[in-house]
Amino acid sequence: MGCDRISALPDCLITEILLWLPTMDSVKTSVLSTRWRNLWLDVPGLDIKFLSSNANTITSFIKRFLEFNRDARLRKFKITYDTSKGHDPFGIREWIATAISRGAQHLDVVYTFGCLIPTLLFLYLV
Repeated sequence: MGCDRISALPDCLITEILLWLPTMDSVKTSVLSTRWRNLWLDVPGLDIKFLSSNANTITSFIKRFLEFNRDARLRKFKITYDTSKGHDPFGIREWIATAISRGAQHLDVVYTFGCLIPTLLFLYLV
């Protein structure tokens, strides 16, 4: 039987690998072992996709993640949001502002309704 080389990696390298997975897949790794239970919380980024149908659950998750990692820098913030509403009912503007204030190096926002995002980004880029 071969050895488990992934578990031999330091936590900082494992969280770097998890950074490139969608956040929900990163969270799923918490069932691998007790060592992995909370590693996803140290991942310096979010990659979330949600629809109006699961927006309340995802909104709660994002708020808790950002609160838990209040002092951490976010390297990546990717959110894909599809809604039938033409406004910002779940605080996406606040999440983007938080990602920018925490020095996100990679900001990727896909918002499929209205022109909310370009106006917001213009305000931060000026």
